[in-house]
Amino acid sequence: MTDPDEARRALESIRDARTSVLQRLENIHWGYDLAYGAVIALLVGGQGLPQPFSILTVPIALGGLAVMVRWWRAKTGIWVSGYTPRRPRWVAFGLAAILITLMLGNLYASRILHLWWAPLAAGGAAFVLGIVFGRWWMRVYRKELLETGA
Repeated sequence: MTDPDEARRALESIRDARTSVLQRLENIHWGYDLAYGAVIALLVGGQGLPQPFSILTVPIALGGLAVMVRWWRAKTGIWVSGYTPRRPRWVAFGLAAILITLMLGNLYASRILHLWWAPLAAGGAAFVLGIVFGRWWMRVYRKELLETGA
């Protein structure tokens, strides 16, 4: 762009778009966090259940996630993948690493050690971690939007 006014308008447009996103993300209902925690709990805890239940938990949880995405888009008009924004992506990677560890521990404890309560413990831990990390991710995402010009 060679016209300073055109460049200024373009920057204002970007700033307005970021402000709009921030406003839509202002009041996130705890229901979203609880639903996300439940999906994560089912994915992690379900792996330690006996067959065929452990296999069935994956499509049920992924279906729940798909419903959450549709609901969130309808509510806010946007959906941002947890791995897309630069800084918040590390929160998502950290959660993924912890959840994979929990899932493997659940499989070992339930299938090898035959601890009937392992899926409950792993699912409960995943539920709490999903809520905590989800809130943390959103806080980092908002901060990144603010620092990059909103």
